[in-house]
Amino acid sequence: MTCAGVSRTWQRICEDDQTWRQKCFDNGYVEFDVPSFRFLGGWAANRANEPAGITICSHMDLQEAQQNRQAREIAYGQCYEQTIGDSYQVSEDGKYIVCGDYDGTVDVFCGQTGAQLHLLRGHTDWVRCMSLHGTTLVSCSGDRTIRVWDIVDGNCLHILVVEALYCLQFDGERVVFDGQDFTVKVWNVHTEECLHTLTGHTGAIISLLFESQRDLVVSSSGDGTIRVWDVQRGACIAHLVWIQELEFTSYFGMQLRGNILAWYYDSDIFVWDIREGDSCIHHLHGVNGQTSLISSMQWLDSGLLVTGSDDVVKLWDAEKGIFVRDLVRLQWVDPLRYYCHLKATETLLLWGVERDDFKYAISLQAHPGLIITGSHDDKLRVWNVEDAQPAFTLTGQNGQPSSYQVSEDGKYIVCGGQDETVRIWCGQTGAQLHVLQGHTDWITCMSLHGTTLVSGSLDETLRVWDIVDGKCLHILAVDARNCVQFDGERVVSSGGDYAVNVWNVHTGECLHMLTGHTDITLSLLFESQRDLVVSGSRDGTIRVWDVQRGSGFYFMHHTS
Repeated sequence: MTCAGVSRTWQRICEDDQTWRQKCFDNGYVEFDVPSFRFLGGWAANRANEPAGITICSHMDLQEAQQNRQAREIAYGQCYEQTIGDSYQVSEDGKYIVCGDYDGTVDVFCGQTGAQLHLLRGHTDWVRCMSLHGTTLVSCSGDRTIRVWDIVDGNCLHILVVEALYCLQFDGERVVFDGQDFTVKVWNVHTEECLHTLTGHTGAIISLLFESQRDLVVSSSGDGTIRVWDVQRGACIAHLVWIQELEFTSYFGMQLRGNILAWYYDSDIFVWDIREGDSCIHHLHGVNGQTSLISSMQWLDSGLLVTGSDDVVKLWDAEKGIFVRDLVRLQWVDPLRYYCHLKATETLLLWGVERDDFKYAISLQAHPGLIITGSHDDKLRVWNVEDAQPAFTLTGQNGQPSSYQVSEDGKYIVCGGQDETVRIWCGQTGAQLHVLQGHTDWITCMSLHGTTLVSGSLDETLRVWDIVDGKCLHILAVDARNCVQFDGERVVSSGGDYAVNVWNVHTGECLHMLTGHTDITLSLLFESQRDLVVSGSRDGTIRVWDVQRGSGFYFMHHTS
């Protein structure tokens, strides 16, 4: 977020999916065809096991959670604070969190308690990028050095005096990084020996992929080329070229799956098989191609490729060079000013488009086989996942829908918005069942539990509804304009007074006023089984509260 605030160019670089995908490669997430342990239900036996020395809270019973909470309070008091810097990573076993900052230091935190273990000093300029392998960390700084650290004892193991810029990858022995002279460098961190200087690019290196199992490095450059290197031999094995040099004001990104490399630039997608040299096997464009700037690209587990732009999400068979289908298409005002963020799984796409401080067409909730989206045209649409077609359109809302949910059993869809009404639709047919009237201003947030709905409005009231018969059960004089969460009995809300309030909806009694934030609270999570509330505020902090006792027991602060 800090980098994205510098300029639009930096924002585009930060929004490049390759940046985040590369972190997955760094941590060994390369087995795309095998479901994760978490997906198979083995998460608790994998990362949250006793040998790893950590416990994930969602796998605790209530007694263990209480013991964990008490131990933390003894060690840190009712809260503890850590500052998050610009570059950070988590170790594979979850034991360590490392964070580099503008002042040249690297913090090492305990992943279980948040306690600071070490403050690594040595760099004299901004820590630009880092790569963690096991308990060995490599950090690159603007002071023209790369430092190798043991994060367990906090010692600096090696110092390499090199001119590394913004791309760095590490496999435990070799570090690969970009040089100021348009080269890619390969160093042995233990012997401090430069193994290879890979030359050929005539422009700045903008991204690197390092697949150490096959000794492959892929580098993309502003000179309009991508090179694939065998870092064991120090040789270029593929030189991939397109017709023009890269303009840094454009969108670009690449991803490698097996031997298939996909690269997007502006609205074009190029596909290469790195075993076949410089011949582009497919150029995905034309009649079915993207007509606006591509800003996101991701492989599905099936091998299909998904691309997202400001107006459409498309599905491709990249290996065959075939357009499969459009997944969602919407009409936008001023489309060139939107930025699209795409997350893909095998059967579900969640995507959103942002323009300045407004958000449109953001998927809120998905049920088996269905996705619900809201749009600037004042309509809600229900989509079938199987064929990517709209099942039905929910009409009647006079003004923009701002908050909507689906009941747990899928029978009801509820929506509140600008027209001061709450509308209830049948989840199977889309027929309108009720129009709930009573609010006198924009309905900004809602929370549904069973068939009881709580709605918050700018009219500074909180209303409780029975959505089956359409009756208003209670009215509370509460400013809950920002967030509400409801567990069937208690409502947790936030408004304009910076406090987080806990109410009994049946009696109207304020059970707790949780104070500590110094600006408005913009988001809430309520885990009623453990009496936990998490609040995020514009003051730059996230606080965790025990709503049974009405107290906070820790908070986190970030710098941006």
